[in-house]
Amino acid sequence: MDAHEWLVVNALPGMGALRIAQLLARQPQWPAGWLAALPSRAASELRLWLEHPARSPLQNVIDETLAGSRASQVGTYCIVTTPLGLHC
Repeated sequence: MDAHEWLVVNALPGMGALRIAQLLARQPQWPAGWLAALPSRAASELRLWLEHPARSPLQNVIDETLAGSRASQVGTYCIVTTPLGLHC
């Protein structure tokens, strides 16, 4: 999964660190395994983002998060992205 995909998972309704960690322990394939394992509302929102990112409210969350990250990380290169955020 890339940074955008982790940001989407973090932004899904009902997805906190514990639930994400539980899903990661099951090692689902992206995206089919995640869609199958997520609660229905979260799966629906993820499906919309996967099929029509521009129509998904999740895309705004990604854009805002990345813009804020870039602004606060001037001169720093982030090399690892996890479900808990960017680590530099």
